[in-house]
Amino acid sequence: MQVKVTRVSKRDTDKNGNKLVGKKYGKPYWNIGIQIEGQEGWMSGFANNTSDPMYNIEEGGTYHISVTEKNVDGKVFKNFRLLKPEEMKLAEMEAELAELRKLKAQPYQQQDAENGMNDLEKF
Repeated sequence: MQVKVTRVSKRDTDKNGNKLVGKKYGKPYWNIGIQIEGQEGWMSGFANNTSDPMYNIEEGGTYHISVTEKNVDGKVFKNFRLLKPEEMKLAEMEAELAELRKLKAQPYQQQDAENGMNDLEKF
């Protein structure tokens, strides 16, 4: 989905001031939080370093993201990641295909309406 970012938070330390380090490989990372236009709350993502595209997200920017939700102890957390160029192209193609399917169905719907048929009478 394409979103406009309204707020960004970037941090490489936890609430106690300790550096964020991945549990699996022990590498440092950045926690990236965003708020987007039209939705309440924050979404979280991660960047491995300051040259990571996730780190370069800016307020007011428009980005293509994927969102996943996690339910932890009854609380819903939203995580996001930037889409890769090939994923963006696939999403565009899927949207175009959906639009073509709508256009293809319209003449049949219009013709049925002109003939006074509803969906049940076709069968």
